Amino acid sequence: MNERYLRDGLIIAAGHYDHPRIGRVAVRPGRTTACFRARWRGNMLTVSCPYGVTTAAFENFIASCEAKFMEVRPELFFPLNKVIDTPETDIAILTGTDVQPYDIMTSVEMNSPARGKIENHRVLVAPRVLHMITSPECQKAINNAVLDLAARSTRMFVLPMARRIAAEIGRQPMAWEVKKSVHLLGKCTSQGIITLNPKLAFMPADLRRFVVCHELAHLSEMNHSAAFHRLCDSYLGGREAELNRAVKAFRFPVF
Repeated sequence: MNERYLRDGLIIAAGHYDHPRIGRVAVRPGRTTACFRARWRGNMLTVSCPYGVTTAAFENFIASCEAKFMEVRPELFFPLNKVIDTPETDIAILTGTDVQPYDIMTSVEMNSPARGKIENHRVLVAPRVLHMITSPECQKAINNAVLDLAARSTRMFVLPMARRIAAEIGRQPMAWEVKKSVHLLGKCTSQGIITLNPKLAFMPADLRRFVVCHELAHLSEMNHSAAFHRLCDSYLGGREAELNRAVKAFRFPVF
């Protein structure tokens, strides 16, 4: 970890820290967090911990669980000709042309019969940058391009589903939005605006429904109280706990 992290006795602060083997670690102290919890989000380990934990205690937690973290670490990489599957589309990483205006760009083919998908999406990597496709910068650019296509899919396919669910339940937010987020799959503001993460494009229908119902329940209960969970569970036909576990275990093909 960095120098600030290693100074024993200090309170761990929210932020990002570099571990020599695990890599980038996101730290999220919380006043209502009772214990250490960690999960991979893409290639970054995210750790929630109680507010006021010392750096020494945090270091001990990382050391005690390091082998387990490395065992389940997802290895996300975007080689040429990789196809990322979503329920409605395929996203293929392909060689583009040197005349394309950007090193990495996207294209959409509609009504294609390939694999029976509604649309086929492409991330086109220009030949002039193929020699650096394994670099972190190029991989991040491809990842962002895939997320841009996922945002299109979320607007086209997930939002209509979300509106149907809201109509079934009888609760309508003030507005729907689609925005990228590292940590949140959905968000409901006090003004009643629900935001959905483009990553929902990669999830099956029942997990999408969980995220939508979770945010619709926040229109009535803005916290995660027992009343909130009862309401959300009623929206999900008694499957809230089951689907919540499935969402937490879901591996996304993007950072």
